[in-house]
Amino acid sequence: MHVEEALQENYSDLVFEVYTKGTDPRPMLFYLLFEHQTKDDDWMPFRLLKYGCRALDLYMARDDVPRGYLPKLVPLVLYQGQGRWTKARRLSDLHAWQGVPAPGPVLVELEALVHEVRVADIPQLEAAPELTVFARTALVVISVNREELSLADPRARLPHYLRELYATHGRDAVATILRYLWGTRNDDEELIEVMKAASEEVYTTGMSAGDRLMAKGKVEGKAETLLTLLGLKFGPSAPIPRQRIGDASLDELDQWTARILTAETLDEIFAEG
Repeated sequence: MHVEEALQENYSDLVFEVYTKGTDPRPMLFYLLFEHQTKDDDWMPFRLLKYGCRALDLYMARDDVPRGYLPKLVPLVLYQGQGRWTKARRLSDLHAWQGVPAPGPVLVELEALVHEVRVADIPQLEAAPELTVFARTALVVISVNREELSLADPRARLPHYLRELYATHGRDAVATILRYLWGTRNDDEELIEVMKAASEEVYTTGMSAGDRLMAKGKVEGKAETLLTLLGLKFGPSAPIPRQRIGDASLDELDQWTARILTAETLDEIFAEG
């Protein structure tokens, strides 16, 4: 996965490099350009072309590039705005003047795949052959969050999608989706009921994912507290071992925090034992 450095300040778009399975011995690479849009963009095909060319430049600069091979570009727009996407999808659409197509051949073409992320479009997602079960489930979850709907809303059919996801992609895929829901939803009881309605396997996976997420949050919170206390006691210029604190366990953080009251130096706080 790659986010171009030059675009990080203005965009959150991602470029994924994917290896496909098959009998063809040639490496098959695809750059997927994801645009998370909440409003129409008149220049979307041109923006995607620029991103794609930059991604290809970075690819060609690598040492392991097969000679004469250029990966396929797949621009995908995830549209979360109001209404339907009404702007151009093809680069050639931008050549039109007052609705009249440009004369002559099209020398460079690019067409974006636009997925409108709305609960009302869930039936269309089910009919999209290019989507995996994981991708479809992720889009359903994003659409439910986007419209702030109840997880139990029958239009979303979340128990069905979670059950299908577990059967198709397994425990890790379900855990990824449920960690996202644990982190973005406020009603834990509602999420628990949805997991129970899906299956026992989904429920068990979800509770484990939730426990890990809460434990991680607890560790991060204690680490932040320890850093604040160390800064207050020893000053902002003290050589505080931030990496060690970031990698520490909950027990280590508790031990170091307790030592702050009596320790005179950083070495005393972080001494072994």
